[in-house]
Amino acid sequence: MLRYPRVWVLFAVAATVFPASIANADEKSAAKVLRGKGLRKVGASWVLADELELSKRIKRFGRFKKALKDAVEQRDALEKQIQADRQMIRALYKERMRCNRELERADDFRDYNKVRAKMNELTDRIKLLHESIAEAQGHNPARSALAEKKDAYMAELMAMRNLVSQTRSGYAALAEDAQVQAALSELSTLKEREFKLGPLPVFKRRIKQLEKLETVVQTDSITLQRRGGVFLIDTIINSEHRHQMIFDTGASFVTVPHDLAIKIGLHPTEADPTITLRVADGRTIEAKLMTLKSLQVGKAVVENITCTVLPSGMKDAPSLLGGTFLHHFVYKINPETSTLMLTRIELVGKKTSKKPPR
Repeated sequence: MLRYPRVWVLFAVAATVFPASIANADEKSAAKVLRGKGLRKVGASWVLADELELSKRIKRFGRFKKALKDAVEQRDALEKQIQADRQMIRALYKERMRCNRELERADDFRDYNKVRAKMNELTDRIKLLHESIAEAQGHNPARSALAEKKDAYMAELMAMRNLVSQTRSGYAALAEDAQVQAALSELSTLKEREFKLGPLPVFKRRIKQLEKLETVVQTDSITLQRRGGVFLIDTIINSEHRHQMIFDTGASFVTVPHDLAIKIGLHPTEADPTITLRVADGRTIEAKLMTLKSLQVGKAVVENITCTVLPSGMKDAPSLLGGTFLHHFVYKINPETSTLMLTRIELVGKKTSKKPPR
Protein backbone atom coordinates (compact mmCIF):
# COMPACT_ATOMS: atom_id res chain seq x y z
CA MET A 1 0.00 0.00 0.00
CA LEU A 2 2.94 2.30 0.50
CA ARG A 3 4.01 1.97 -3.14
CA TYR A 4 1.15 4.01 -4.59
CA PRO A 5 1.95 7.24 -2.79
CA ARG A 6 5.62 6.88 -3.88
CA VAL A 7 4.58 6.47 -7.52
CA TRP A 8 2.26 9.46 -7.21
CA VAL A 9 5.13 11.55 -5.79
CA LEU A 10 7.38 10.58 -8.71
CA PHE A 11 4.74 11.63 -11.25
CA ALA A 12 4.21 14.90 -9.40
CA VAL A 13 7.94 15.75 -9.50
CA ALA A 14 8.15 14.89 -13.21
CA ALA A 15 5.15 17.09 -13.93
CA THR A 16 6.90 20.11 -12.42
CA VAL A 17 10.36 19.43 -13.90
CA PHE A 18 9.41 18.82 -17.54
CA PRO A 19 7.68 22.21 -18.18
CA ALA A 20 10.72 24.03 -16.72
CA SER A 21 13.06 22.07 -18.96
CA ILE A 22 10.94 22.85 -22.01
CA ALA A 23 10.90 26.57 -21.13
CA ASN A 24 14.66 26.48 -20.69
CA ALA A 25 15.11 24.89 -24.08
CA ASP A 26 12.78 27.42 -25.71
CA GLU A 27 14.72 30.29 -24.13
CA LYS A 28 18.03 28.91 -25.41
CA SER A 29 16.54 28.39 -28.85
CA ALA A 30 15.27 31.99 -29.04
CA ALA A 31 18.60 33.35 -27.81
CA LYS A 32 20.43 31.23 -30.39
CA VAL A 33 18.31 32.76 -33.16
CA LEU A 34 19.15 36.29 -32.00
CA ARG A 35 22.86 35.56 -31.63
CA GLY A 36 22.81 34.04 -35.09
CA LYS A 37 21.61 37.43 -36.36
CA GLY A 38 24.67 39.13 -34.87
CA LEU A 39 22.90 40.39 -31.74
CA ARG A 40 24.21 40.51 -28.17
CA LYS A 41 22.16 40.80 -24.99
CA VAL A 42 22.66 44.00 -22.99
CA GLY A 43 20.16 44.25 -20.14
CA ALA A 44 16.69 43.96 -21.68
CA SER A 45 17.95 44.82 -25.18
CA TRP A 46 19.49 42.80 -27.96
CA VAL A 47 22.01 44.94 -29.79
CA LEU A 48 24.34 44.66 -32.75
CA ALA A 49 28.07 44.18 -32.21
CA ASP A 50 28.71 47.23 -34.41
CA GLU A 51 26.86 49.44 -31.92
CA LEU A 52 28.98 48.13 -29.05
CA GLU A 53 32.15 48.58 -31.12
CA LEU A 54 31.18 52.20 -31.84
CA SER A 55 30.89 52.92 -28.11
CA LYS A 56 34.32 51.40 -27.48
CA ARG A 57 35.93 53.45 -30.26
CA ILE A 58 34.30 56.71 -29.15
CA LYS A 59 35.67 56.17 -25.63
CA ARG A 60 39.15 55.37 -26.97
CA PHE A 61 39.27 58.18 -29.51
CA GLY A 62 40.98 60.55 -27.10
CA ARG A 63 44.28 58.77 -27.71
CA PHE A 64 44.10 59.58 -31.44
CA LYS A 65 43.43 63.23 -30.63
CA LYS A 66 46.31 63.36 -28.14
CA ALA A 67 48.70 61.69 -30.57
CA LEU A 68 47.78 64.23 -33.24
CA LYS A 69 48.17 67.18 -30.88
CA ASP A 70 51.57 65.89 -29.77
CA ALA A 71 52.66 65.54 -33.41
CA VAL A 72 51.49 69.09 -34.16
CA GLU A 73 53.44 70.42 -31.19
CA GLN A 74 56.59 68.59 -32.32
CA ARG A 75 56.20 69.95 -35.85
CA ASP A 76 55.63 73.47 -34.53
CA ALA A 77 58.66 73.22 -32.24
CA LEU A 78 60.84 72.26 -35.20
CA GLU A 79 59.42 75.08 -37.34
CA LYS A 80 60.04 77.51 -34.48
CA GLN A 81 63.65 76.35 -34.25
CA ILE A 82 64.11 76.80 -37.99
CA GLN A 83 62.75 80.36 -37.77
CA ALA A 84 65.07 81.09 -34.86
CA ASP A 85 68.03 79.77 -36.87
CA ARG A 86 67.08 82.01 -39.78
CA GLN A 87 66.95 85.06 -37.55
CA MET A 88 70.33 84.12 -36.11
CA ILE A 89 71.78 83.84 -39.63
CA ARG A 90 70.60 87.36 -40.45
CA ALA A 91 72.08 88.68 -37.21
CA LEU A 92 75.39 86.94 -37.94
CA TYR A 93 75.47 88.39 -41.45
CA LYS A 94 75.01 91.88 -39.99
CA GLU A 95 77.81 91.21 -37.54
CA ARG A 96 80.06 89.99 -40.35
CA MET A 97 79.33 93.14 -42.38
CA ARG A 98 80.32 95.22 -39.35
CA CYS A 99 83.53 93.21 -39.05
CA ASN A 100 84.21 93.78 -42.72
CA ARG A 101 84.02 97.54 -42.19
CA GLU A 102 86.38 97.21 -39.22
CA LEU A 103 88.74 95.20 -41.38
CA GLU A 104 88.97 98.05 -43.84
CA ARG A 105 89.85 100.45 -41.02
CA ALA A 106 92.40 98.17 -39.31
CA ASP A 107 95.67 100.08 -38.72
CA ASP A 108 98.02 97.29 -37.79
CA PHE A 109 98.55 93.62 -38.52
CA ARG A 110 97.38 92.50 -35.05
CA ASP A 111 93.99 94.22 -35.34
CA TYR A 112 93.60 92.92 -38.87
CA ASN A 113 94.18 89.31 -37.81
CA LYS A 114 91.82 89.68 -34.84
CA VAL A 115 88.97 90.94 -37.02
CA ARG A 116 89.72 88.35 -39.71
CA ALA A 117 89.53 85.56 -37.13
CA LYS A 118 86.20 86.92 -35.94
CA MET A 119 84.87 86.97 -39.52
CA ASN A 120 85.99 83.37 -40.09
CA GLU A 121 84.18 82.32 -36.90
CA LEU A 122 81.01 84.08 -38.03
CA THR A 123 81.27 82.44 -41.46
CA ASP A 124 81.60 78.99 -39.89
CA ARG A 125 78.58 79.59 -37.64
CA ILE A 126 76.51 80.78 -40.59
CA LYS A 127 77.52 77.73 -42.61
CA LEU A 128 76.54 75.36 -39.77
CA LEU A 129 73.17 77.06 -39.38
CA HIS A 130 72.54 76.84 -43.13
CA GLU A 131 73.33 73.13 -43.05
CA SER A 132 71.13 72.59 -39.99
CA ILE A 133 68.15 74.29 -41.64
CA ALA A 134 68.66 72.45 -44.93
CA GLU A 135 68.83 69.11 -43.12
CA ALA A 136 65.72 69.87 -41.04
CA GLN A 137 63.76 70.93 -44.11
CA GLY A 138 64.96 68.10 -46.32
CA HIS A 139 64.50 65.32 -43.80
CA ASN A 140 61.77 66.28 -41.38
CA PRO A 141 60.65 63.35 -39.18
CA ALA A 142 58.22 65.60 -37.31
CA ARG A 143 56.28 66.27 -40.51
CA SER A 144 56.29 62.58 -41.43
CA ALA A 145 54.99 61.68 -37.98
CA LEU A 146 52.31 64.36 -38.25
CA ALA A 147 51.15 63.00 -41.60
CA GLU A 148 50.87 59.51 -40.09
CA LYS A 149 48.87 60.78 -37.10
CA LYS A 150 46.52 62.71 -39.38
CA ASP A 151 45.94 59.61 -41.51
CA ALA A 152 45.25 57.55 -38.37
CA TYR A 153 42.88 60.23 -37.02
CA MET A 154 40.93 60.38 -40.27
CA ALA A 155 40.85 56.60 -40.67
CA GLU A 156 39.38 56.19 -37.18
CA LEU A 157 36.72 58.83 -37.82
CA MET A 158 35.77 57.12 -41.07
CA ALA A 159 35.66 53.72 -39.36
CA MET A 160 33.29 55.07 -36.70
CA ARG A 161 31.09 56.74 -39.31
CA ASN A 162 30.90 53.40 -41.15
CA LEU A 163 29.87 51.69 -37.90
CA VAL A 164 27.01 54.17 -37.53
CA SER A 165 25.81 53.46 -41.06
CA GLN A 166 26.12 49.70 -40.63
CA THR A 167 24.31 49.82 -37.28
CA ARG A 168 21.40 51.82 -38.67
CA SER A 169 20.99 49.64 -41.74
CA GLY A 170 21.40 46.50 -39.62
CA TYR A 171 18.61 47.47 -37.22
CA ALA A 172 16.36 48.48 -40.11
CA ALA A 173 16.75 45.01 -41.64
CA LEU A 174 16.32 43.19 -38.31
CA ALA A 175 13.14 45.13 -37.55
CA GLU A 176 11.61 43.48 -40.62
CA ASP A 177 12.99 40.02 -39.79
CA ALA A 178 10.14 37.73 -38.66
CA GLN A 179 12.52 35.32 -36.90
CA VAL A 180 13.99 38.10 -34.79
CA GLN A 181 10.58 39.46 -33.82
CA ALA A 182 9.32 35.96 -32.94
CA ALA A 183 12.42 35.25 -30.82
CA LEU A 184 12.08 38.54 -28.93
CA SER A 185 8.39 37.87 -28.31
CA GLU A 186 9.07 34.34 -27.06
CA LEU A 187 11.80 35.54 -24.69
CA SER A 188 9.52 38.26 -23.34
CA THR A 189 6.79 35.69 -22.64
CA LEU A 190 9.12 33.14 -21.07
CA LYS A 191 10.96 35.65 -18.86
CA GLU A 192 7.85 37.76 -18.16
CA ARG A 193 9.90 40.80 -19.12
CA GLU A 194 9.89 42.84 -22.31
CA PHE A 195 12.94 42.36 -24.51
CA LYS A 196 13.60 44.88 -27.27
CA LEU A 197 15.69 45.16 -30.39
CA GLY A 198 18.40 47.85 -30.18
CA PRO A 199 19.76 50.40 -30.48
CA LEU A 200 20.36 51.37 -26.89
CA PRO A 201 19.39 54.91 -25.78
CA VAL A 202 23.12 55.76 -25.61
CA PHE A 203 23.45 55.20 -29.37
CA LYS A 204 22.04 58.65 -30.15
CA ARG A 205 24.51 60.21 -27.75
CA ARG A 206 27.37 58.38 -29.43
CA ILE A 207 26.29 59.75 -32.80
CA LYS A 208 26.28 63.30 -31.40
CA GLN A 209 29.74 62.73 -29.94
CA LEU A 210 30.95 61.54 -33.34
CA GLU A 211 29.41 64.54 -35.09
CA LYS A 212 31.21 66.84 -32.66
CA LEU A 213 34.50 65.11 -33.42
CA GLU A 214 33.83 65.50 -37.14
CA THR A 215 33.31 69.27 -36.88
CA VAL A 216 37.10 69.81 -36.74
CA VAL A 217 37.47 68.12 -40.12
CA GLN A 218 37.05 70.32 -43.19
CA THR A 219 37.14 68.95 -46.72
CA ASP A 220 37.38 70.84 -49.99
CA SER A 221 37.13 69.48 -53.54
CA ILE A 222 39.40 71.14 -56.12
CA THR A 223 39.40 70.58 -59.86
CA LEU A 224 42.79 69.95 -61.42
CA GLN A 225 43.89 70.41 -65.02
CA ARG A 226 45.80 67.57 -66.65
CA ARG A 227 48.50 68.71 -69.06
CA GLY A 228 51.49 66.82 -70.41
CA GLY A 229 51.26 64.04 -67.84
CA VAL A 230 51.03 66.34 -64.80
CA PHE A 231 48.24 67.99 -62.84
CA LEU A 232 48.06 71.78 -62.69
CA ILE A 233 46.36 73.53 -59.81
CA ASP A 234 45.26 77.14 -59.33
CA THR A 235 46.74 78.95 -56.33
CA ILE A 236 46.71 82.42 -54.80
CA ILE A 237 50.05 83.56 -53.36
CA ASN A 238 50.18 86.18 -50.60
CA SER A 239 46.44 86.83 -50.96
CA GLU A 240 46.77 88.54 -54.36
CA HIS A 241 48.91 86.76 -56.95
CA ARG A 242 47.04 84.07 -58.90
CA HIS A 243 49.37 81.42 -60.28
CA GLN A 244 49.17 77.86 -61.60
CA MET A 245 51.47 75.29 -60.03
CA ILE A 246 52.23 71.66 -60.73
CA PHE A 247 50.71 69.42 -58.06
CA ASP A 248 53.76 67.40 -57.04
CA THR A 249 53.53 64.98 -54.10
CA GLY A 250 57.17 64.04 -54.66
CA ALA A 251 58.43 67.57 -54.02
CA SER A 252 59.41 68.34 -50.44
CA PHE A 253 58.79 72.07 -50.85
CA VAL A 254 56.58 74.60 -52.51
CA THR A 255 58.97 75.79 -55.23
CA VAL A 256 58.85 79.08 -57.12
CA PRO A 257 61.05 80.29 -60.01
CA HIS A 258 63.23 83.34 -59.41
CA ASP A 259 61.17 85.68 -61.63
CA LEU A 260 57.94 84.77 -59.83
CA ALA A 261 59.65 85.26 -56.47
CA ILE A 262 60.60 88.83 -57.40
CA LYS A 263 57.07 89.49 -58.65
CA ILE A 264 55.48 88.42 -55.34
CA GLY A 265 57.99 90.33 -53.23
CA LEU A 266 60.61 87.71 -52.38
CA HIS A 267 64.19 88.91 -52.94
CA PRO A 268 66.72 86.16 -52.15
CA THR A 269 69.91 87.31 -50.45
CA GLU A 270 73.08 85.76 -49.08
CA ALA A 271 71.44 85.71 -45.65
CA ASP A 272 68.71 83.29 -46.77
CA PRO A 273 69.52 79.61 -46.12
CA THR A 274 70.71 77.62 -49.13
CA ILE A 275 69.47 74.14 -49.86
CA THR A 276 70.51 71.61 -52.50
CA LEU A 277 67.68 70.26 -54.64
CA ARG A 278 67.59 67.50 -57.21
CA VAL A 279 65.48 68.48 -60.23
CA ALA A 280 63.55 66.25 -62.64
CA ASP A 281 66.46 65.75 -65.07
CA GLY A 282 68.73 64.52 -62.27
CA ARG A 283 70.77 67.69 -61.84
CA THR A 284 71.42 69.19 -58.42
CA ILE A 285 70.92 72.91 -57.91
CA GLU A 286 71.17 75.33 -55.03
CA ALA A 287 68.00 77.16 -54.07
CA LYS A 288 67.13 79.65 -51.34
CA LEU A 289 64.76 78.85 -48.49
CA MET A 290 62.25 81.65 -47.98
CA THR A 291 58.77 82.18 -46.56
CA LEU A 292 55.48 82.96 -48.32
CA LYS A 293 53.03 85.00 -46.28
CA SER A 294 50.19 82.75 -47.43
CA LEU A 295 49.24 80.22 -50.07
CA GLN A 296 45.65 79.42 -50.95
CA VAL A 297 44.26 76.42 -52.83
CA GLY A 298 40.48 76.34 -53.14
CA LYS A 299 39.19 77.41 -49.73
CA ALA A 300 42.28 76.19 -47.91
CA VAL A 301 44.83 78.78 -46.80
CA VAL A 302 48.18 78.12 -45.14
CA GLU A 303 50.16 81.02 -43.69
CA ASN A 304 53.92 81.45 -43.25
CA ILE A 305 54.78 78.61 -45.57
CA THR A 306 58.37 77.64 -46.39
CA CYS A 307 59.26 77.66 -50.07
CA THR A 308 62.38 77.29 -52.18
CA VAL A 309 63.32 79.99 -54.68
CA LEU A 310 65.16 78.66 -57.73
CA PRO A 311 68.26 80.32 -59.22
CA SER A 312 67.71 83.18 -61.65
CA GLY A 313 69.24 81.17 -64.51
CA MET A 314 66.37 78.63 -64.52
CA LYS A 315 64.03 80.67 -66.71
CA ASP A 316 61.57 77.92 -67.72
CA ALA A 317 61.40 76.13 -64.38
CA PRO A 318 57.82 75.38 -63.21
CA SER A 319 56.28 76.23 -59.87
CA LEU A 320 55.59 73.21 -57.66
CA LEU A 321 52.95 72.72 -55.00
CA GLY A 322 54.86 70.38 -52.72
CA GLY A 323 55.21 69.06 -49.21
CA THR A 324 55.45 72.27 -47.20
CA PHE A 325 51.85 73.01 -48.23
CA LEU A 326 50.52 69.46 -48.53
CA HIS A 327 51.69 68.25 -45.12
CA HIS A 328 49.00 70.46 -43.56
CA PHE A 329 46.35 68.20 -45.11
CA VAL A 330 45.20 64.69 -45.79
CA TYR A 331 44.85 64.65 -49.57
CA LYS A 332 43.65 62.28 -52.25
CA ILE A 333 43.51 62.58 -56.03
CA ASN A 334 40.89 60.96 -58.22
CA PRO A 335 42.72 60.67 -61.56
CA GLU A 336 39.53 59.73 -63.42
CA THR A 337 37.77 62.98 -62.52
CA SER A 338 40.96 65.07 -62.06
CA THR A 339 39.74 66.05 -58.62
CA LEU A 340 41.79 66.74 -55.51
CA MET A 341 40.23 66.22 -52.07
CA LEU A 342 41.96 68.32 -49.41
CA THR A 343 41.04 67.51 -45.83
CA ARG A 344 42.42 69.37 -42.84
CA ILE A 345 41.93 68.94 -39.12
CA GLU A 346 41.52 72.18 -37.17
CA LEU A 347 42.50 71.29 -33.62
CA VAL A 348 41.30 73.47 -30.77
CA GLY A 349 43.81 76.14 -29.92
CA LYS A 350 45.70 75.73 -33.17
CA LYS A 351 45.10 78.50 -35.72
CA THR A 352 46.56 77.45 -39.04
CA SER A 353 44.46 79.36 -41.49
CA LYS A 354 42.38 82.42 -42.07
CA LYS A 355 39.41 83.38 -44.20
CA PRO A 356 40.25 83.14 -47.88
CA PRO A 357 40.34 86.48 -49.71
CA ARG A 358 37.41 87.35 -51.90
